[in-house]
Amino acid sequence: MQEVKGTFLEGHCGLPENLDTEVDQLAWEHSSLLLQGLDYESYSEAKLIDVVKGLSERIETMEKKQIISNKEVKCLQGVNDRLLKRVVELKNTVKNLNSKIDPLSLDDSLNQFVEECLGSEDVIYLIGGFDGISFLSSLDSFSPSLDILTPLKPMTAGKSYTSAVALDGKIFVLGGGDGACWFDTVDCYDRRRDDWTPCPALTHGKGSLAGVGLHGKIYAFGGGDGICCFSDMEVFDPAQGKWTKSHPMLEKVHTFSTCHP
Repeated sequence: MQEVKGTFLEGHCGLPENLDTEVDQLAWEHSSLLLQGLDYESYSEAKLIDVVKGLSERIETMEKKQIISNKEVKCLQGVNDRLLKRVVELKNTVKNLNSKIDPLSLDDSLNQFVEECLGSEDVIYLIGGFDGISFLSSLDSFSPSLDILTPLKPMTAGKSYTSAVALDGKIFVLGGGDGACWFDTVDCYDRRRDDWTPCPALTHGKGSLAGVGLHGKIYAFGGGDGICCFSDMEVFDPAQGKWTKSHPMLEKVHTFSTCHP
């Protein structure tokens, strides 16, 4: 104990002689770090102020644009209201005009116009047939003057060996077969409506018969069904919508042609 006390009294405590210097160095380093932190915080704060200022300017610009947009929307709403009123006025005008027009006379005028347009062009109709694989239901019109083939609405069934008759702007297709059976059907194609309608049937299902249109009536002659030939002569009157039998031919024949001057 005496030795220890003597040591302290003499000033020899065993601590390094440069302790004060090291403390000063640590204090200086801490002060430097603190100053750097303050500078960084000041820099960040200045940058944030610039960002906030920029955002404020953008918000102000957007608010001005919003005011302009609101004015444009209000203007467009006014235009829309005026257009709606105009549409109502036009509907009322059309309604008044329709009440003053006779639908029957209008239909007749349109039909006459279509008939004149279609009648000004002579066309050839290609109906059905067989392509070596299947029987066709197609209907096409060929314009010789324009050299154009136009597809039209097809028949309801594919068939060949039919007879076709043109009468009063319509095409009548009589009989025919599809390789499995023979048809007694008669179908009428209206070129103004591009549509088919069924007509009263023939007496027999047959093909390769001859047909001709004359004086508003259709005459069908002969034909066959693969087993026998027919000598029938039938007359169809579209106005009455029925077939009537006439005097038969002298012989039973099929696959022949008819014509009238």
